[in-house]
Order: sequence, then C-alpha cells, then structure tokens
Amino acid sequence: MFRTLLFLIALLFSSSILYAQKAFSIIGTISPEVDLNGKTVHISFVNYSSQPEPKEDSVLIQNNSFRFEGEMKMQGVLTNLFIKGKDWKDFDQFLLMPGENELIIHPARYNSMNGNKMGVFSNIEPKNPDAFIYARSSRIFQIFPQEVEWTKKQLLKEGKAEKDINNQSLWQPIYKIVSMHQLPIVEQFPDRYVALYFLKYFAFSSLEKDPEKLERLFKKLSPELRDSPEGIELGAKIEAVKRIAKKDKPYDFTMADTSGRMVKLSDFRGKKVLLEFWASWCGPCIANLPFLRKYAEANPNIQILAISLDSNKEDWLKGIKVHNFNFAIHISELKRFDGEVSNLMFNINYIPRAILIDENGFIENANLKVRE
Repeated sequence: MFRTLLFLIALLFSSSILYAQKAFSIIGTISPEVDLNGKTVHISFVNYSSQPEPKEDSVLIQNNSFRFEGEMKMQGVLTNLFIKGKDWKDFDQFLLMPGENELIIHPARYNSMNGNKMGVFSNIEPKNPDAFIYARSSRIFQIFPQEVEWTKKQLLKEGKAEKDINNQSLWQPIYKIVSMHQLPIVEQFPDRYVALYFLKYFAFSSLEKDPEKLERLFKKLSPELRDSPEGIELGAKIEAVKRIAKKDKPYDFTMADTSGRMVKLSDFRGKKVLLEFWASWCGPCIANLPFLRKYAEANPNIQILAISLDSNKEDWLKGIKVHNFNFAIHISELKRFDGEVSNLMFNINYIPRAILIDENGFIENANLKVRE
C-alpha cells in the first residue's frame, strides 16, 4: 500500500509537468462539388482534459481549401468545425491531434432517420488514423441533435411544458449506449490514442460502478498510453473508484484552509468526517446547505470538512459568508473539478457530493444524502 501511495503522489505532480506544448495544423481540402469559397470557417473545442484548450480561430476559405495552425497541450482534443448560422447546421466535430491534421470535405450526407440533407461538414474524412477511427465510431452522433429536437417537439405537442423538458435526460440514455459500443476500440487499437480517449472521456462514466472492468480495459492499453499524462490520470481515477467501491481508506491529503493553514485529513483520525464537495457558484450546493446544517446539528460528533471546487478565492470566501456556511472547516485546491483530491482521489464529477469517513479513516458512505 505504501508503494501505491508513493506512486499516486508522484503521478499527481507528474501529470501537470508532463504535458508539453505541441504544434498542430489543420489542412482542409473541399470537394469541387461543394462551393464554400469566400465563407469563414471556425474552430472551437470541447475540452474534457484538465489542460487549457487551444485558442479558437477562424479563416477564410479560398480555392476550396483552408488551413489553421496553433498549439495544444493535450494528446488530442475534440474540435468543432463550423460556419456560423442560425441553426448550426453547418457543423461537425473531429479529433484534433498534434502535428498535421488533413481533412477532406466530401459532399454532405443525408440523415438516415429522416432523409434530410445534413450540413456541409457532415462528411469529413480525416486522414489522421486516430481521427479517422473516432469519426467512424462516432458518426451516429451526427443525427442526434435533429432527433432530440424532434423528440422535444413531440413532447411539446403532447402538452409538456418546455421548462420541464431536460435536454440531458434526452441525450444521456443514447450517449451511454453509444459509449458502450465504442469499447471494442480499446481492444482493437490498444496502441492508438483514440482508445485511451474513448476510455477516459466517454466510457469511464458508464463503467465507474464496475471498476474491475475499467481496470481490465485500461491494462489492455499499450504501456506508452498508460504512462502518458492522460493515461496516468485515468489510472489514478480507476484506483479511486476501486477504493471507493471497496470502502477502503482514502489516501491522506493536505489542503489549505481560508487562512492558508494546511489541513490534513488524518488530523481528524478517531472522529467521523463528512467531506462535503461544493462550490459558491453551484446552485444545488447552495440549496443543499440548510439540509447540511440540520445534519451537522443532529450529528455534532461528525466534523464537516467542506471542500470547495471554486477557482477564485474571493468568490469562495464570499460564498461562505453570504450563505452563512459557518458550521464547517473550509478547504480548497481552487481548481474546480481538476484538483488532485477532487478529481484523482475521489473522482468527483458532480456536486454537491458528500462522502462520510469513519473514525478509523475508512469510507463509510461514498454518496451520503443529507436530505434523507
């Protein structure tokens, strides 16, 4: 266990050090059948990693071609390619990698569900092998926005109020099914970054209740991928969900309180501790505070250790004061969801989240609900 602890401590620091700035280029060649000359094409990013994303950019399409150049820290990032419009029809995504990214823009596809012609970027052929694998396995996502919109219209026709229609609830079941179908990529292409990308950013959330399967898939990745910065982070998160599932002892950690004094989890050994993950900007967290106060008053022997996922210290301190959150010891890494403790030790991907630690330092309840 001690060696594992040293390994975890080492990777917590190494993951931020090992990310290096790398150059990329995007070279787009448009089919002569698609006339986009004179239009402006934009790129933006869907960044799931803890690293800052590349800069958004735009260029003019000339001679049926375009080119972007920039720098990135991550090994790959999902990139939006689009021409601005009211309906966001002319939009698609591809996996951007360091180095040269060649894209061939073919004539638009047709939606297999309704037969409608899709946007001008619906038929991109990436030449980079990882981006190509991603595109082939993710093509089904192209029809989702239209189908979700159709479902919403049907619900409205049936009399459901628009405010009661949750987009996430419409997307989530489909997303989980598709992400599970992408798992074979890990076994088929264990030395390709796209396998790590799918496992870390898509399949993980669907499999976190099955950490043994997650670990088996992780071990199928090549040693180079496992030892890469994102591989190290994924390994740590798998270790976290395994320990949580077994109700094992979480690793000890040290974090600064509001005055800068360092507080250790082990300082409270012999006493139950409720780790309350929250943030001043989180509406549900604020709504939960009265229930948390009642819980604290009913359980005076339990120490409330409030771990803020704020990134700005002034906002954090103001939130504590404004909401009269005066019944806890407050600590924070000021890194939102990317902190070593919140992200890698406890796999916190939503807040509020409460984890109860018993007197001996073991996890007693990994998802305590103070409202119940």
